[in-house]
Amino acid sequence: MGSALLEAGINAKVLLPETTYVIDSHPEKMEILRNKLGVQCGNPGNCKTIFLAVKPQSLATVFPVKTASGALLISVLAGTSSATLAQYSGISRICRVMPNTPALINKGVSGIFFSPSLTEKNKEFCRSIFSACGKVVEVNNENDIHAITAISGSGPAYFYQFTQDLILAGEKMGLSREVAKIIAEETCIGSGALLDTSEESAKQLQKKVTSPGGTTQAAIQTFKNMNLQQIVERAAYSAFKRSKELGTE
Repeated sequence: MGSALLEAGINAKVLLPETTYVIDSHPEKMEILRNKLGVQCGNPGNCKTIFLAVKPQSLATVFPVKTASGALLISVLAGTSSATLAQYSGISRICRVMPNTPALINKGVSGIFFSPSLTEKNKEFCRSIFSACGKVVEVNNENDIHAITAISGSGPAYFYQFTQDLILAGEKMGLSREVAKIIAEETCIGSGALLDTSEESAKQLQKKVTSPGGTTQAAIQTFKNMNLQQIVERAAYSAFKRSKELGTE
């Protein structure tokens, strides 16, 4: 994710390769990014902006890092609060972001929370980076980032799980693996594209496919009988709860 956002920022000319430094515990990864994007490798010694894209459990090993006075910290760490980030880094200007993997193809959505100490210039800089790889949604309550993590941060995995299950269902009905894979994947991709371009809501589009007494109605009724809505809510809540737990580990 860090590499994808870095590439999007450089392609959008929000970040300049000659003044962007990459630090990674694996030297070979830094070299790959240097060759691909022209960025610099290693600690520049005095950072004005730090983009933090490590596992939450690795936070303690990252700092201290030399920073300029009034530095900006942009973090995509799940569950790690601004207070915790400030404690480890000594930085007060913090932007917390929860992006998702469709950012890899500039179709992502990022939830952003700005700490009160950020300047408008800081905010515009952060918006420009994440707008380069998709849509941006700003929240005023930092706790909302946990919910965004549960819906959009983890959401692509839910979509892929549903797609896999459709493929398996097709196979059990007698389709070959190849055919089941094509029709399940293309149906999901096409449905998402239609939702993206249509002025109608997901609910309205669903009704257009669901004829009374028809095949789709039979499937939707099964979802209702098995309380799919509750299953989805519980799954999302599990991710929401886990996001909160990560901030205390």
